[in-house]
Amino acid sequence: MRILHVVESMDLHPGLFSTTLPGFIAALGRQDIACDVVSGASHDTHEAERFSAEQVVSVDEDQPIEALRAAAPLVQKADVIHIHCPKAGVATIVSAAAKGERKPVVFSTHGSLTTHLRGRGKISLWFENRRLHKKCRWAKQITCLNQHEADLLQQRGLRLNAAPMSVGCDFSNDNGPMTGASQADKLPIGDGKRILAYFGDIDGQLGLVPFFKACDELEDELETWRIIIAGRPIDNWLELFQAGARRHGKEHLGEFVVFPNYDQQRSILGAAELVALPSVSPVLPNAILWAMWHGKATLASNVLGLDGLEDAGAGAIVEPSRKGILPSLRRLITASPDELKGMGKKGAAFVRDVYSWDSIVPEYIELYRNAIASN
Repeated sequence: MRILHVVESMDLHPGLFSTTLPGFIAALGRQDIACDVVSGASHDTHEAERFSAEQVVSVDEDQPIEALRAAAPLVQKADVIHIHCPKAGVATIVSAAAKGERKPVVFSTHGSLTTHLRGRGKISLWFENRRLHKKCRWAKQITCLNQHEADLLQQRGLRLNAAPMSVGCDFSNDNGPMTGASQADKLPIGDGKRILAYFGDIDGQLGLVPFFKACDELEDELETWRIIIAGRPIDNWLELFQAGARRHGKEHLGEFVVFPNYDQQRSILGAAELVALPSVSPVLPNAILWAMWHGKATLASNVLGLDGLEDAGAGAIVEPSRKGILPSLRRLITASPDELKGMGKKGAAFVRDVYSWDSIVPEYIELYRNAIASN
């Protein structure tokens, strides 16, 4: 069997599927399944050698004819096309090629269709839903992150029969030497303070507003901590958060690191004692899985579907609101470094047991076989 994976880019920003794709491909390879990758334009330097895929091709969605020509040979060779970015232009291009070749398509929503819905009018959503239905109607199988996302897809008005399927992790290939150590040295992690890190988009949709409100109430407890927010700024949210910090005199509590390269992310993670992802809607839980893989205590929202994390003693699962975050965050930041290290060790054991790609890949293989059988 040969699978063609389609991703919006190979940039290694937190929250993009490309950060966990190398482990997925490696696990499929151990089951004798060959993989290729078609990616949209990447703006960062990426390490192609991290992918054990046989071919990795980047295309420019702004040049659809040339992109279609570049993707067509990989579509022809594939048994199944797995699209991990249904809203991206590259998905439209590869879907068209797959339709022409009569190849089965699998879509994974990965939370992308249920974020940024606040304030959207019914007509705006109706037109977007029509475009998505046209794109998805050829899909033989559609997956989402968890049942909460499946329910949100229905509430949005998308008539998609999406089956919940976990995303796995394998970050064993990111332990090599850091090539940008000089850049990593410039990060605000050498002042002796304990580090609480957030990896993901700097956005109002991912729980940062209630998280900051909870941190505001815990200013005394956070006196010995530094909060580092590392990710891509979306719209004008970075400026809004910075202005709010200045207005309330809270600039000393944290730092924003925008568009962090992979070495910078790893440097922050290495220094962090606690990693938080308090998202208000289902998103890829890559940051939490990555943190647990490397033995870090975590705080995650209850919409991420990471069932069992709290029972395993790896951190806290919270409702993504100020009231929901406050007690668990207080408990974690007042814990000793040894207590947090103990949670991190339990988290590493938990994620390798429950969320390793090797344990999840059989479900995806069955998904691909069903897609082929129903084609």
